[in-house]
Amino acid sequence: MTRKHLIEAITDPADFEAITAGLRAYADAFTGPRDSKPFGFARKENGRVVGGITGTTVWDWLIVDELWVEDSYRQTGLGSALLTEAHTWGESVGCRFARLNTFEFEARAFYEAHGYTVENQSNDFPTGHIQFHLTKRLG
Repeated sequence: MTRKHLIEAITDPADFEAITAGLRAYADAFTGPRDSKPFGFARKENGRVVGGITGTTVWDWLIVDELWVEDSYRQTGLGSALLTEAHTWGESVGCRFARLNTFEFEARAFYEAHGYTVENQSNDFPTGHIQFHLTKRLG
């Protein structure tokens, strides 16, 4: 018996949520609940954000999505303070590890100075560049 699958593009946020919910329900049966918690910390100057860090937790991992510091605040310790704050918060909610991505033109040496190690890399992502995937044990 041949089975036809009608595949269509989706745009409805509810469809995206259904796919995510289905995958999570399947995976959680093996891994236990994700217990995700978003986080974010920022430094403001005169009401304007001059640096910040965002991410989430998944299981016992702290996932750093973005860390940004305005040019005029770089080399002042703000990036280190933001990363440390995220690590401290992550540990307080039970994270034992942290992970993040960076490019060759961004902050690999900065993260390695904070104890991260490169686990692997994606070459030509985007073309002509390298994305590094780093991890660190917390605590």
